[in-house]
Amino acid sequence: MASPTAARGGVLAALTGAGGRALAWLEMYRHFLVLYLDFTGYSDIAIGSGLLFGIRIPENFRWPLVSTSIQEFWQRWHLSLGAFIGTYLFKPIVRQTGKPALGIFLAFLFVGLWHNVSIPYLIWGFGHGAALAITMMLRKAGAFKTTSALAARAMQLGGWLFTISFVSFMSSFANQGSLEGPVLFIRSLILN
Repeated sequence: MASPTAARGGVLAALTGAGGRALAWLEMYRHFLVLYLDFTGYSDIAIGSGLLFGIRIPENFRWPLVSTSIQEFWQRWHLSLGAFIGTYLFKPIVRQTGKPALGIFLAFLFVGLWHNVSIPYLIWGFGHGAALAITMMLRKAGAFKTTSALAARAMQLGGWLFTISFVSFMSSFANQGSLEGPVLFIRSLILN
């Protein structure tokens, strides 16, 4: 398991001027990988411990790093949280409004604040909610349909790169150690 400081994104902000943009991007991906490995590791320990006592705990992660869309990512990542979001946030909002895109957006705003009542986590929730709502609307409009096998493969590869970059960025952004951290983090990705 990683050290507690490794799970925080403060290292990213410190990279301004200390090695440039490439190191900042690598650190962003490393930060998310550490977060995933810690989280899935703890979940696997809980599953194994439960089995010692005859209790079957369901899997909480299903290979989210291979996801080719933000929607698929959330179908594979933190399944217990996903079930909670669907049951207690998304479905009641959709029943009230009749608008699934609005439901997912509002649900993720709440989830961002549930993680941490802070501006960076509110932005995290906004980002994930907006990405999911936009994906939902694009799928409904048929934007991801193609008849070419090569185009479909290119869309999968592009979708994977976008998804892993997006979730790594949002996670690293939200986990900065201070209020100025997110600004320094973005500067380290763009300006070095």
